[in-house]
Amino acid sequence: MTTSATAAEGTLVINGQTHKDPSGCYPIDRYPSSVANHTDAIAEVHRGPGCTGQVEWLVHPGEIYRTELAQSVFIL
Repeated sequence: MTTSATAAEGTLVINGQTHKDPSGCYPIDRYPSSVANHTDAIAEVHRGPGCTGQVEWLVHPGEIYRTELAQSVFIL
């Protein structure tokens, strides 16, 4: 995955997998799941795949969120 000029700085950790300077949508592939936001941007946790469906939670920088229903994460 390539990053763009609008990528967040830092790391986004989904179920232990680290994404450096993330941008865009990432799948959640197992449950229960955790999303640790160590970036300078907000991460949207979506109920649907491909960052569709209802936004379940906004994970602000420095926060960790646990879910059993979400299917994807979009980094703003």
